[in-house]
Amino acid sequence: KNLRDLLWSLFQNLPTRVQRNGDPDNCSPQTLHVTFPDLRMEKLFPYMGQLGISQGAACGGLSSDMSPVLKAIGLSPEDAQKRFRFSVGLPTTTHEIQ
Repeated sequence: KNLRDLLWSLFQNLPTRVQRNGDPDNCSPQTLHVTFPDLRMEKLFPYMGQLGISQGAACGGLSSDMSPVLKAIGLSPEDAQKRFRFSVGLPTTTHEIQ
């Protein structure tokens, strides 16, 4: 099990709804893209420690518009505002995720 999958399993145990975006079998092993429909982003960031986190898709660049990929996977404009991309890499440890 890689660190991305560990992070996903921890998110599934949170007391809030979480939705995984994209195909879990055909995605980068270093990134996890999720939507927290009931959570405001400022409530999430203090708990993220040293994890790489972005509030969008890599294909979105610097644009604040909803990316074509987010539209293609079926996110509503409202949920697209509550999505996050978590990145893990070689320096990321299991301890940082837990």
